[in-house]
Amino acid sequence: MLSRFHACTLLACPLLLLLAGGAHAGPANPAISAIGDMRALWTESEEDDVALEFHELELSFTGPVNPYASAEIYVAAHEGEFEIEEAKLMLDRYLPGGFGLTIGRKLLDFGQLNVVHAHAYPFVDRPLMHSTFFSEDGIRDDGVRLDWIAPLESATLRATAGAVRGDVFLGGHAHGEEDEHAEKLSLAPAEEEGEEEEAPDLGVSGRVDLFLEAGEGGSFLIGASVLHGTHDVHEDAKATWFGIDGKASFDFGPARALVLNAEAIFGSLDETEEAASVDPNGFFGSVDFRANRNWNVGGFVESATERFDDDVRTNRYGGFIGMALLEESTLFRLVGHVTDPDEGESEAGITLQTIFALGPHRPHRF
Repeated sequence: MLSRFHACTLLACPLLLLLAGGAHAGPANPAISAIGDMRALWTESEEDDVALEFHELELSFTGPVNPYASAEIYVAAHEGEFEIEEAKLMLDRYLPGGFGLTIGRKLLDFGQLNVVHAHAYPFVDRPLMHSTFFSEDGIRDDGVRLDWIAPLESATLRATAGAVRGDVFLGGHAHGEEDEHAEKLSLAPAEEEGEEEEAPDLGVSGRVDLFLEAGEGGSFLIGASVLHGTHDVHEDAKATWFGIDGKASFDFGPARALVLNAEAIFGSLDETEEAASVDPNGFFGSVDFRANRNWNVGGFVESATERFDDDVRTNRYGGFIGMALLEESTLFRLVGHVTDPDEGESEAGITLQTIFALGPHRPHRF
């Protein structure tokens, strides 16, 4: 039997979808959208498993709060559970000198891929290094961030600095031995002794990036990011994460483009009673050729060590092809990949993804 919460949610969804069709963003009437993600998956095994799943439904509420501020809220439903992916207030017109302020729960400004919702990726899933080092939902935390854009004529230089609650440093793995290890390091002792859960220490974040245009047909974005906080609240063990990234786009005519992307993450985790100090690292690179408004094709390669064992590495590579029906409101993506871990046998998989969108928020291309 459905709980009262789920019953109310089911009754509310049709109303939200009706509002999405005619909503115009405004102080009292935000733009409401819904994006569905359906997948068919095949995984190489003795049984050659094939599965169908409704992966996620994302509801978004965006719009101006007043002439000086705007807000964005993203709620995701996955396997019958609801969670707030992002809920943030942005002051981008009130502060002088090119400064802006973002407050709330958000995907942290760490690299270029993390701030993008996964349904916009042509390669379907978040990078392996994100899910291994942080969580399958990306690098996300509650916090406040100050942005500054330099007044340059030939380029755009942006710098950010912020404070985060600190949960992102504890790890957020959904399953596996690493999840048990992370739980043991962070919260288990307090729970076993019947004490209140110890709050994480505040962490800090920072990023700087530079955007350049090369004539009419090309653009480049390079950046560097940092996160520093406590990964074990009981032993005050610190963790520092560095990231470097680059993206190049080449325009070859109407709706035809080539997009190259590369990111790397380097970590340093202090030793604890349970584990020695480690220096995990990971890399992701992709090539995406957009033939026209409807078709794109490309490939990716990535690698990541384990979070608590930098001697164990997993490599993954694959290719993808995407097709949009008339516009980005309906997308079909076919992704094939091979995962090759140091410990265990390599495994191949194929994912067929269907994305459909109602409302102004669409799964725009990364």
